[in-house]
Amino acid sequence: MKLRVCSYPVDWDLHQILALPVFEDQLPPRGSTGRIDFRLQGLITGMILENLFPPQENWLLMNLTGKLASSLFLVGAGRREQLNLQLVARWSEQVCQKLVKAGAKFFSLAIDQLYLDNFFLKDFCEALLKAFLSLPAERINLYPGEELAPKLSKEVERWLYHFRSQRELELEIVWTPELLKRRKI
Repeated sequence: MKLRVCSYPVDWDLHQILALPVFEDQLPPRGSTGRIDFRLQGLITGMILENLFPPQENWLLMNLTGKLASSLFLVGAGRREQLNLQLVARWSEQVCQKLVKAGAKFFSLAIDQLYLDNFFLKDFCEALLKAFLSLPAERINLYPGEELAPKLSKEVERWLYHFRSQRELELEIVWTPELLKRRKI
């Protein structure tokens, strides 16, 4: 499996499937979820305000225009003020298992709002990687935000050394989306 840590904003690239955490106490949504909500002209905020998005439910939004992602998987993440590493691990595992059961081999996770400053980065990485280890996915893109991406990629690299015996994992750090890379003509 290839694990890609992407340092650019989540809405700069087209994705197969993008999973976004939705916190019931963040209105309007912030981070990557907020960026996508803005691009969707407040659709996520509207769903929350109209009580169309119960906190413990998941929604799959199909984007037929392809301007953001082919599919957006909105997953309730509870209250951000109560976020801890166990909830991060549970959210990551739940999302990944549901996407794999649905047949997804390539998907992206916006994890910038799942990290808090009081978390030890080592523990945060462990929680994420344990969710990915048993998956038959071919590639998972992580969007931790521009500031966290370099630190997260270094810590993930350390963890991959420990997990190599369980599964072949490859780490790639992506600084710019494929769309912006120069192509030779």
